[in-house]
Amino acid sequence: MTIGLEFPGNVKPNPQFDLIRDESFQKYAEALDKPMRIEATIEGRFDPVFIWRNHKRERVAEGKGYGKKHYEDARIVLQKMSDVVTKYMPRK
Repeated sequence: MTIGLEFPGNVKPNPQFDLIRDESFQKYAEALDKPMRIEATIEGRFDPVFIWRNHKRERVAEGKGYGKKHYEDARIVLQKMSDVVTKYMPRK
């Protein structure tokens, strides 16, 4: 299962919360532009396209999926990020 990460302003239906842009989020945002491994605890809304029942995929949402070309099977609409840890990963 592939899971995408979305910001609240980019999704429909609109979530009942706003993105909290605190120090943890800033650390995450700065690490995105660098060759870094990022680990974080995230909180938000989980939107699946399907669930597994009796070893079969059962559709629970409309559409083909989320993200670019509908590649993701689910998405997390980000509300808050904490415990961000970054590690430099040199490019090969």
